[in-house]
Amino acid sequence: MPMTVVKCSMPGCQRPATQKIAALWSDGGSAELKTYGYACSSHVDVALANARRRPRSRRLGLSESDGEIVAYPIQEAPSHQNST
Repeated sequence: MPMTVVKCSMPGCQRPATQKIAALWSDGGSAELKTYGYACSSHVDVALANARRRPRSRRLGLSESDGEIVAYPIQEAPSHQNST
């Protein structure tokens, strides 16, 4: 299966993303990263600043929490080999 390459979210940039711009969200029972964009190594600071300026659009429920928007490194998934 071919590997998916995520591109930088900055307009006009076609470089592969090295960072996921996201905030940790939780409902008390499960957690996930809420994605605000992706950035190549040249655009991490700008993409992060842009995401932090965006308004958070919804109110959180009593058991929900929404963390700080940060840059998470994108790591290449380990390759799996089938042994038969």
